[in-house]
Amino acid sequence: MSTPVTRASDDAAQRYAATGERSELDESSRRHGVAGDASAALDDLHRALSALRDTGRGPLTADALDAAAHQLNRALGRGPAQLPDGWLDAVATAYLRRYEHSGDDRDLLGVAGCLRRRSAPPAEPALRHAAASAWLRSWEGRAPPGRRHGAGIRRTAELVVQELDAVLRATPVDHPRGGARAIDAGAAHLAHYALTADRWDPDRATGPLWRGMHSPGDLHLVEVRRAADAVSTLSSHVQRDRAGALTGALVGFLRQQTEARSPQDAAVVRALLARALVLHHEHAGDPALLDAAVHAADQALSSGQLGGDLGWLLETRAGCAAIRGRQHGDPADITAAVAFVERALAVASGPDERGLRMQMAGVLHQELFVLTGDEADLARALDWIDQAIDQATPGSSERTHRRLMRAGVLAHRFRVYRRTADIDEAIGLYLGGHSAEHVGGLGSALHDRFVATGDLADLDEAVAALREAARREQDVRTVLGLALADRFSVTGDSGDLAEAVGLFRAAHTRIDVPHPGGDQCRHLAGALLTAFGRTRSDDDLRQALACARAVTAAADPAAHAGAHGALLLARTLGAAAAVWDRPADLTEARTLLLGLLGQDDLPDDVRGTALLLQAEFEAGQHRTVPMDIAVTMRLAELTRSARGLLRTTSVDWVEATLRLGSHLGDIGLRSADPAAQTEAARLFGEVVGHAAARPAHRREAAMSAGRLALRANPPDLARSLANYRLAVDLTADVAHGLADPDRQLLAGSVASLPTEAASAALEAGDAALALELSERARFLSWGAALRRRHALAELARIDPDLASRIEAMTRQLDRLARVRPAAEPRRWWERPDDVVEPASELRSRVRRVLAELLDQARALLGRDLFGGPATLAELRQSVGAGAAVLVNVSLQRCDALLVDAAGLRAVPLPRLTLHAAASMAQQYIQAVQQYAEALSGPAGNSRMPMWRAQEAMSEVLAWLWETTAEPVLTALGHSSASENEPPRVWWCLTGPLTMLPIHAAQRGHGSPDAVLERVVSSYTLTLTHLSLSAGRTPTRAGVTDERPCVITIAQPPGLPPLVGPERQARRLDELLDPVPVRLDGREVTRDRLLQALGSHRIVHIAGHGHQDVSEPLRGGVAASDGAMTFQDVAAHPVGADLVFLDACHTAIGGTDVLNEGIHVASALQLAGGRHVIATLWQVVDHDLVTLPGEEEFVTAVYRDLAPEGTVLVDRAPYALHQALRRWRRERPSDVGAWAPYLHYGR
Repeated sequence: MSTPVTRASDDAAQRYAATGERSELDESSRRHGVAGDASAALDDLHRALSALRDTGRGPLTADALDAAAHQLNRALGRGPAQLPDGWLDAVATAYLRRYEHSGDDRDLLGVAGCLRRRSAPPAEPALRHAAASAWLRSWEGRAPPGRRHGAGIRRTAELVVQELDAVLRATPVDHPRGGARAIDAGAAHLAHYALTADRWDPDRATGPLWRGMHSPGDLHLVEVRRAADAVSTLSSHVQRDRAGALTGALVGFLRQQTEARSPQDAAVVRALLARALVLHHEHAGDPALLDAAVHAADQALSSGQLGGDLGWLLETRAGCAAIRGRQHGDPADITAAVAFVERALAVASGPDERGLRMQMAGVLHQELFVLTGDEADLARALDWIDQAIDQATPGSSERTHRRLMRAGVLAHRFRVYRRTADIDEAIGLYLGGHSAEHVGGLGSALHDRFVATGDLADLDEAVAALREAARREQDVRTVLGLALADRFSVTGDSGDLAEAVGLFRAAHTRIDVPHPGGDQCRHLAGALLTAFGRTRSDDDLRQALACARAVTAAADPAAHAGAHGALLLARTLGAAAAVWDRPADLTEARTLLLGLLGQDDLPDDVRGTALLLQAEFEAGQHRTVPMDIAVTMRLAELTRSARGLLRTTSVDWVEATLRLGSHLGDIGLRSADPAAQTEAARLFGEVVGHAAARPAHRREAAMSAGRLALRANPPDLARSLANYRLAVDLTADVAHGLADPDRQLLAGSVASLPTEAASAALEAGDAALALELSERARFLSWGAALRRRHALAELARIDPDLASRIEAMTRQLDRLARVRPAAEPRRWWERPDDVVEPASELRSRVRRVLAELLDQARALLGRDLFGGPATLAELRQSVGAGAAVLVNVSLQRCDALLVDAAGLRAVPLPRLTLHAAASMAQQYIQAVQQYAEALSGPAGNSRMPMWRAQEAMSEVLAWLWETTAEPVLTALGHSSASENEPPRVWWCLTGPLTMLPIHAAQRGHGSPDAVLERVVSSYTLTLTHLSLSAGRTPTRAGVTDERPCVITIAQPPGLPPLVGPERQARRLDELLDPVPVRLDGREVTRDRLLQALGSHRIVHIAGHGHQDVSEPLRGGVAASDGAMTFQDVAAHPVGADLVFLDACHTAIGGTDVLNEGIHVASALQLAGGRHVIATLWQVVDHDLVTLPGEEEFVTAVYRDLAPEGTVLVDRAPYALHQALRRWRRERPSDVGAWAPYLHYGR
């Protein structure tokens, strides 16, 4: 406890500390009762302090000073903490005075030791600054950034920062030690960040450091070093412009500090200046700065007075030479850098320094290889890195880091020489890294191995690893984008492509203005061009063209990057010329290619790609079918030359092989050249079995080989069928796990596969095989996925756990379907020595488990909802007394496959051809459009256009009767009209016939030779879907409301009003019992529509429908908040037994996917609807067009459906048939009004 006596003693001691007057020390001693030996000790203490105070270089050393203080403590018989604060301040002041002359950090620690004994912190700013600075010195460089330290250290760090900030605030701007205090405050903030790993504001360090570098007063060399180190660290944490300002200020500060210093200190400052100039060059980009750095470093080296600083200055000098080498591409600069590092290695003081410099030598030799191409440089790089590994302590982070560096060099060597052992070792090293920092390198290495081997398991793991790394490292995002783009090219997953474009776009926005055409811009251009190939978006193509031009403008045409940029621009210009019909773009593209091909030193892969692109452009100039054989031969030679230059592991080589095979096959068939045909078949076989070939390539090659064998003279039917079978199998594998838009694109890419494969089987006289191949090829893209989806939903209501297990196994099988048989799936976190099951064995095991689970599901459900296409026995059972007709339309031949109670038989259709079907479909669509325009035009002007449209439609219907309907019906035995209820026929059409109403085919207006007079027609997507619908019970588990639901959307946003829906609703209220539930206007949202389809047995929808035949997934039924599309319906189980869609275009699909039937009516059938009535094209508002006697068409259908008020859903096809036949008989020429309506389902 403080007393008046002790306070008086401390006051006297404080006065002594400030003045050095012996009388004040004596007064303090008297108050403490000091006598005897203690007085002698005080005499020693006074002499030591006086000498230090007077000269700063007293005769007593620090050890003598400490001994005097210790002797004084012993004489007083008290512990050190009980010395008067004033005496401690006196000793601390002496240490501080000596530090100001010596710059020795040990004196600062002496200050801190004295002040730590005080009973309270000192008031003197100089002492407070010294104590805090001493703590800072003791921790600088000892705590790696990012490590979490103990709470005590963290709290001390916070107190020191607060203390130095407070001292700095109290220090006048012109204080002679103000610069030192500011530099220490800034350094303290950086040390605090290093110790705590907390988020922080760089401005907290920037301000003090800026002040320290611009303050007057002398600084010790150690403080100059501290400023240089702190600014170097800080520059990596601020934006580029601020980093440039900070490093520029540091350069100016160090130039000033070289003045008025001893030669040895000046040499050290010049060394620091050289390092600062290199740093400033990195941020400012001025070449003069690098020259200045070299000059400063050489001056410092020539002084010969660097001592222990020589090693890191040699490292700086090596860095200057390396930067010059990277900028100018001169191997001599990199060689000079290696020499400087070797000099630095000679003066290294321990294993840490030796290891770092060996590591640096390894990096430089790798860079030297990039410039020289001498494999010996890569070998030296690996040797240096191996030596660096040996210098690191086993288990240390440095050793792990250097092992990962070795992995990077091995991956580099693999990218050049394609030695599998290199990339395998690299991946093994990455897998053994066990640190977050290695994940990006692992992902990149796995991607490299995929590029070489085509192993999709590697690509999946690369994407997973790169995604993990991209959370921390922005640079990795570019590699992730490339991996995603590659995976898209393999699987067709549009989500991967969209993510890649987003990554490249984000990276492109970070590009500095001086470098607008770098790699990021090139990657973005390529991804956008690929995206355009799918989206056909003008914006994508414009942006791709702008980026490609930027790349070409920024690159040296003779350099490797310039050649690739020119290729990219040429490809993009070619796309622009084709889409926008701009011949000038094609001329520019061809000029670019000619310029490239004229370069003597063009790399082989670039020359090969340029030749391949040139062949593509030439083919585009000759659009006649068939192409002139001389042109085809010219294209074959170009493609052959390109193929010979390309790497056999590249995708371009596979493309060239495919094209060459197509050209040779065409030449061989047209000129009856068996050698050309044989070579074409061999080339297709190479693609099918090639490791780098992607599923799409292999599928195309198999189809081409099948087509070639079928058209040969004589046909090789066995080879043709084998290849078509393979193509169907490959399509089935790719279809696993795709999203709906990608299924649509897949279906478009194999549009002719079902009909071609069936034709080959029919040519061989095998109708059963024709049916099997057709059903498999069409069922797999939509049917299998939707069948599985809704089967699981039904199973989940009975046994949720079993449904969940089946779904999990199916997802795993989906993924494994994309892995090649030789692939070994491995996760990036697994060690190389982990036991990993081969993909083929794993796939077999998963299939066995899934088969067992499906057996359990079949037992619960009583039927098979998970299988593939239906068997012939199942089809015969599903048609009962009726018949199913698959009309196969192909270039080779056209046939009808008939399935009825008698079995399966094929009926040739010699008058039907693919070209005629396409022409008639086009004529019919144009006539329908003219009919719709006439209906909506002024009444007085519409009669003649409407008549012309009706006649054009009638002409097509007559052709359809002659070529298809009449031969089929005759073969079925339906050769005359029937006044009784006609038999049922389910039509399954292919190719262009899917756009035509075969149920309306007739010989002429009112003729008894008409489909409507002989049979009741229904449609089905595939015969398998007919079999599935036959197994559905009339009462659906999801139905919760037995009342019919009538939905009217008379005027959705942005569409014209309809008066018919309201009138229909009133009439259905009168006809149906119970009275229908009504949804109308704004309450008709997409969700309410889907909910009604799932919960009501009868759903009637009257309103607007639309279809985009180029993007059929976008078509749908208009609601108040958008459109209910194919995807919406397909994703929700439909409980309705009958859905009547009185809306336009609800049963017409896309022109690029004719065999798929992508429209709302088919989605309803696939999702569970038993009966669907829909329309092929635009229908008129039925408030305006009625049947004779003013009975509206829809009313006529429901009057037959519900004669007693209750809807008899299984009468749906008959009721529609009766209404259509009545309308046709009463108004035979009004084809446009009645022909659009059709029935899907049972």
